[in-house]
Amino acid sequence: MKKKLLKVGKIYVVSYKDGYIDVRNQADSTSQISENLLNGTQIMKYSQEGDRCYVKFPLKSGGALSKDIGYIHKSQLKK
Repeated sequence: MKKKLLKVGKIYVVSYKDGYIDVRNQADSTSQISENLLNGTQIMKYSQEGDRCYVKFPLKSGGALSKDIGYIHKSQLKK
């Protein structure tokens, strides 16, 4: 019997003209910014809502309230 692998996400790299991107708590441009990621940072894209992608990323700060998930605009990623 073959086991099926569950695909959970795809790896992308942050790429934006400003050199960094803002990660937001919700899938809209007015939501609170939770983290900034530099160009070249690898992230895992799980889903997409409109133009916003739900992603997981490595934490920089690592504080007790830090989150490693959030939303970024699809134009700020490349494969």
